[in-house]
Amino acid sequence: MDDQAIQLAEKIDRYLQGKMTEDEQKSFEYQLAQDANLRENVENTDIAREAVLQRGLRMEIKQIRERILQEDDEERPPSESIIPESDEPKGRAETKIRKLSFLQYSYRVAAGFSLLLVAFVAVQMVMVSSEDLYADNIALSDLSEVTRGGGETASQTALLDAYQQNNFSQATEIFRNLETPTSLELYFAAASYLQLNQYDEAINIYQKVLANNQLDNDNDFLKQESSYKLALTYIRTGEYNQALPILKDLDENYPYYDNLISSSFMLKLKLLQFKESLFN
Repeated sequence: MDDQAIQLAEKIDRYLQGKMTEDEQKSFEYQLAQDANLRENVENTDIAREAVLQRGLRMEIKQIRERILQEDDEERPPSESIIPESDEPKGRAETKIRKLSFLQYSYRVAAGFSLLLVAFVAVQMVMVSSEDLYADNIALSDLSEVTRGGGETASQTALLDAYQQNNFSQATEIFRNLETPTSLELYFAAASYLQLNQYDEAINIYQKVLANNQLDNDNDFLKQESSYKLALTYIRTGEYNQALPILKDLDENYPYYDNLISSSFMLKLKLLQFKESLFN
């Protein structure tokens, strides 16, 4: 890690701990608003700090450091035999010894950090759940971008009114009585089923929205949102292999989802997928 990276890490840590001055904080938050990579670094650092705080990894770091120092002391030869008997000048021999000691110490530090990395991944696997990942991310994407637009049919008005009044059972009842529901009606019906925790029904309806090739230009976003909500619903039902390609496609092709589909979100999803593979 170079000096610039170390300084950035220290700055992020000071920001997360609230140790910046008011001017420093304003300047740093302006940088955050402009730099997506910096936001990602801050988010990942915050996750790591939370794991350390919650699971006592700081104590693990201290123990590893003490163990390394203790082993180094035990293996260091007596002072009178540090310099080998040779024709080399004393200074050159001491330099070789120091280089060897530093190399051994570096190996131990690397091993310690590897252990910490394994511990961090293990903690994340324990902490993450499909229910929490679904709940955290479904809340980030509301229906504000999917507008009614006016000129609705009577059935659309009734269904959307029921949804917006949080009468989700009534909304699904209206939907079931529709002979040929539009994509907008399908979308809000699926959203109603999500609110009622009827995930299989929601998945089925989102798939119908995506299969509808009659979407007009104004509703292209409706198709994208249906894909995103479908992926989240797959996460909720534990179908991670179904969710991953949908999220990757949205992240790569639609800038709107850059913030919603963060690297930490994808990391947690892959940890869930890995955890499932261990027990199946």
